[in-house]
Amino acid sequence: MFLYFDKPEEAQAFVYSDQSVLDVAPGGLPLGDYFTRNEGKTFSTGDTNSAVVHNISSKNVDAVQLTSGSNQTGAVWSTGKNYFDVTKKQTMSMWMYFGLNPDKDNMAGMAFVLQNDPRGNNAISTYNGHVNSGETLGVWGSEGKRTSSIGSTTYFGGLEDLGDDPLYQTTQKQAIQNSFAIEFDSKVNNGGLGKGTFNNWKYADVQTNDMVPSNGDGFDWWPYNDAENNSLSHPHIAWNYPAVKDTYRQVGVNPPHKTFLVGVSGTSILSMKHNLGSDGGHNGADAELTVNGNDMPTDGWRHLTIEYTPPDEGSTIGQLTYKYRDKNYDGTPTDPDDKIKGPKEIFATANIDLKNFHLDPGQTKIQYGFTAATGGTPITNAVIFESIPSLVNATSDAQIFDTTAVKKLLPGDTVAGQDDLNIQYNLNYIDGEEDLSNITLTAPKLSNVTYQKIDGHYGEVNYYDDNDKLADTEYIDDLGDDPYSIKLSKPLNDDSDDIYRNAKVVLHAQANEVKEDTLVAETTAKYDGDFYKDNFQTPKFTIKKTTYVPTITPDEGTQNQTVPIDGQISIGGTVTRVKQGSKDELSEFKDTDMSIYVNIDNTTYQPIGTLQDDDISTSGHFTIANDKMGLDIKEHTIAVRAMYSDGEMSEEVVYKVNVVKVALMIHATDNQKSIKVKDLDNVLLDGTVAYSNNQLMEENPPQTPEDNRHWNVHMVINNLDDGFHMEATQMKTDIGGSTTDTYSGKLAPGFGTSDKQAYIHTGVNVIDLSVVDPDGMVSNTLTYTVTVPKRNPILSPDNQTIEVVNGDDMIELPAHVTYNDDEANDYKFNTGRLQWMMSYEGSGDPQASFIQARDSDGKIINDASELDFVQKYSKDKLGIDPVDADGNKTETKNGHTVDVYLRDGYGRESNKITYTFNFVRRSAILKYSDDYAFETINQSPEERMVRRKGEWHLSVDTVDSGYILSAEAGDMVSTAPVPKINLAGQMVYVDPNSGNLKTMDNLVRLASDSDITSGSHPIDWDDNNGILLQVDANAQAGNYQGSISWNLTESIK
Repeated sequence: MFLYFDKPEEAQAFVYSDQSVLDVAPGGLPLGDYFTRNEGKTFSTGDTNSAVVHNISSKNVDAVQLTSGSNQTGAVWSTGKNYFDVTKKQTMSMWMYFGLNPDKDNMAGMAFVLQNDPRGNNAISTYNGHVNSGETLGVWGSEGKRTSSIGSTTYFGGLEDLGDDPLYQTTQKQAIQNSFAIEFDSKVNNGGLGKGTFNNWKYADVQTNDMVPSNGDGFDWWPYNDAENNSLSHPHIAWNYPAVKDTYRQVGVNPPHKTFLVGVSGTSILSMKHNLGSDGGHNGADAELTVNGNDMPTDGWRHLTIEYTPPDEGSTIGQLTYKYRDKNYDGTPTDPDDKIKGPKEIFATANIDLKNFHLDPGQTKIQYGFTAATGGTPITNAVIFESIPSLVNATSDAQIFDTTAVKKLLPGDTVAGQDDLNIQYNLNYIDGEEDLSNITLTAPKLSNVTYQKIDGHYGEVNYYDDNDKLADTEYIDDLGDDPYSIKLSKPLNDDSDDIYRNAKVVLHAQANEVKEDTLVAETTAKYDGDFYKDNFQTPKFTIKKTTYVPTITPDEGTQNQTVPIDGQISIGGTVTRVKQGSKDELSEFKDTDMSIYVNIDNTTYQPIGTLQDDDISTSGHFTIANDKMGLDIKEHTIAVRAMYSDGEMSEEVVYKVNVVKVALMIHATDNQKSIKVKDLDNVLLDGTVAYSNNQLMEENPPQTPEDNRHWNVHMVINNLDDGFHMEATQMKTDIGGSTTDTYSGKLAPGFGTSDKQAYIHTGVNVIDLSVVDPDGMVSNTLTYTVTVPKRNPILSPDNQTIEVVNGDDMIELPAHVTYNDDEANDYKFNTGRLQWMMSYEGSGDPQASFIQARDSDGKIINDASELDFVQKYSKDKLGIDPVDADGNKTETKNGHTVDVYLRDGYGRESNKITYTFNFVRRSAILKYSDDYAFETINQSPEERMVRRKGEWHLSVDTVDSGYILSAEAGDMVSTAPVPKINLAGQMVYVDPNSGNLKTMDNLVRLASDSDITSGSHPIDWDDNNGILLQVDANAQAGNYQGSISWNLTESIK
């Protein structure tokens, strides 16, 4: 422990040392080979670089201690793969420590520097061959010499400028060249002069050197942001270009200049222009840098985030935003309203002109790092690097999705109790020299939510490729302690040979039910990996207290009614108590606790009673008859609400009732109004129509251009699954001629737009139907429900490998289709509403055609439950042997594929199948019959030669091939009257050319052609040659059968 006395009457005690602050260093990165390590090294000037590295082995973190004594200067620079690319958007972060000193104005400070100095790793502020210290912070030029100058200015009386004489080196040339710096300056160099001394700091009134600071103590005297007035005088954070002349101001009345007699005369009093921030919070003029006696060792570490956006195309101005003390030691964000320890967070944005880096053509990479310097007081300055974007440039954030309400939560949003939540932690790799590996997510559990397993897992780690497509998934089966830690096994990078670019950790939870609105505060999570560490927050949200609200569901067909004055008006509906934010969760209630209120024609709501059943359930029904409302002849608007005994009121439900003298009334049974589709045919909505007074309905009304009178069926169609909506009006010529008739509305599967054709889609279709008579009277409305099941066709061909012979004109693709994957076999289809969707390799979108199956009369097949069929296509339709740009046919190789699926009128699609084609470019195919015969003969004592009976059709079809046809025959064996007796005789071959006879117990050549041809080659014989049957004398009578084995080869050997 040591004591520091600021004033005789005040004392503050530090109970810890610099080393104790270093020992509790926050998370960061080891330097590795990515920064200069300067232990025991000197600058090129020969002066010692005071920077040393302290490794905190327990955290695998390196802290760079830039200074620790008096009059020291230190620097650490990025090197190798670690650089600052001025063309890339990036974020870097670090922790800074400014030492122990109860006097906020100690003589020390640090600077963050971007530099393109030719000295590279040796870049530092120098004067006359030695390193500058003190107010320069190791980066600025010094004003501590009487002869300091900024050059390029002619002073009083036309005296000469000092120029670039090395003896009188200009201040900007002492600085780190081609650089940009943000200084963290804990000493205000303004000569100790107060603001009020100089007429509210109006510098235009300054006339003598007595009114400005002394030489060497004026760097911070010039007003911040170059303004006229300066209201603050404290440790500060500011930025500028160290090697640019305009960064410095000569405020001395008699600045240094050359004279003819004494050489250099005058005194330099330089001040620096400090650019501060303007992004809100504190702008940097009063920065809390060092630690006071009330702080703990962990409070010594200040966090800095730097965000850089490169210039727009054609510009040289980039933007660099720095955030000082934006988060606490534990990674949580600082509270900008926390004033207990004075100003904390500082924002600023600097518009950086890249021209000041003097980049070579094509150069985009420069060095970055920190410099620090001390004066007469020994001060420790240290920095820990937390993220290095050139090595790993990544971003991380958290999102929460309410999967019950289907929405992403924004800060301040609300959810209902028992809503299912997905808590998602995103990690996105942008680019970098190294992989982001050894990744761990650490996050606290959210309050007032219950983490839950879905399909046996608390969540999953999803990995995505360059195209943001899911590449891999790991499941999370145990969350462990709070906070939980989840290790990611896959490294992330931007290497095209690898597949993992981004990762998302998704955890499943459910909001608890609460009695009062309950805030779920933001939590701070952390991704920690090689070369990357980042803290980020989940959005805060509120769980609303659980409330059940009355809800009215109107009775079907009652919201729009047309009724006669003497008819029955029925306003009805079902009342439930639904959990707010949920569609399905209901609460039981007693019917007599639910009151019904009615507002007729926009007057006032009047109570008409409660639900009547005195039971407890999740629903109750009400019906309001005409005698309760006293409706007269006109159109009425009746609004109904339900109110529970706790005061919760339902939304208003409106009924439209048109009371008329005579009404056109339609009726349908419950079975007619509820239809489940089991085929692809049109759907008919049937019912009966009549006038309320039983008058005769007009039949076939006359049609003229001026008087277009006819019966219509009007339908309004809404699909509850896909949101499809349309209205259609269909003219009817079969209504009329009686007091009661039938009607039909026709619905077709499909996606057309005709207002005369009505379409329905897959899912639940709700159709409001009315009938309109020739005079325009509209009937009451009936509601039909047509359910089209999400039942897809199933395509399953017997053979998906197709052999194509070169000479084939049409290629056959066999297929089998059904809708039934169960034993019910109850779904029918017709072939006219099934499309064959086909695409071949590289053909793009599939081409549609109807399947070609027809019945024996050539008509569409109806009411099929399953069907085998064949699609026939020419080669060009299948992309086989296409013609190139020069008109030459290109030969398709084996393995050519065609993808096929079926689509029906509802847009339902089958599974996709692939046909693969193999090609026979030269071939010989034998065409023959399975049933040949010889003539019938009687038993005889003579040996005989028996001719063939009927036509023996036999031919060889060749494609670019010759052929050899041979055959051999087996024994002829009896089948009757006595079976299994070998015939006394055999089949023989008589050569048509030579007349030679050959037995066929071995292969005998029948025909051949050595020419390479394409075509059909018939095998023709006379009655007395070719294959004949030789029968021995006295052969036993009977019926005999035998076999011939054909042998066909494609070439002549």
